[in-house]
Amino acid sequence: MIAALLLLTLLPAIAQDDSGQVWVRAFLDQDGDGARDPGEPLLREGVFVELVRDDTVIAASALSEAEYAEQGLISFQNVPSGAVTLRMSALDGAPTTPTSAVVQVGADGLPPVVDFGVSALDAVLTPAPSGFLASLTPRDPETMRLALSGLGAALTIGLTASFGFLILLLLRGRAPVAAPPRNARVTTGVVAVVDQGDTTGASPADRDSEATRS
Repeated sequence: MIAALLLLTLLPAIAQDDSGQVWVRAFLDQDGDGARDPGEPLLREGVFVELVRDDTVIAASALSEAEYAEQGLISFQNVPSGAVTLRMSALDGAPTTPTSAVVQVGADGLPPVVDFGVSALDAVLTPAPSGFLASLTPRDPETMRLALSGLGAALTIGLTASFGFLILLLLRGRAPVAAPPRNARVTTGVVAVVDQGDTTGASPADRDSEATRS
């Protein structure tokens, strides 16, 4: 009788111990193959996990707030035994593994660990070009060639116009040649030669007549 009473007293405690753990390990899936390869780092944030049973969320956790975030782990403790569903989402990337998994929780054996992969963040967060920029992508080389040709022609025209304007400024900056005064005497290039040996002051015709008479 005493043994039966002790057994009845311990049954609730035994039932309460019939629980287990569930773990989620988040990693950066650099090659996007859906599996954690050697060298692929673990994430410390950007992942959110919900623990669901019978369409009811019984627990939830963000990786950045998890106790073992440095190891890329989210843990759920004291989960009642039985099947539970893990719903995982990536806040800063695209999942490369299933976003939902059903695991069996029990007090015996090792706790289940579910790997959750997220693609490279830079590939996800880089916005795609839109509008006119989209037409200049390498996928359209003909449009790119025409755009570059037009840009080169515009640069050539601009440089030519700038050079011509600079020459015009230099020409205008030259000082004009001063014109002679109106009443100034203009001489020709002819210079009269004076015979230094003639001191009489007679003209050449008088000298010739004088020479004839002599």
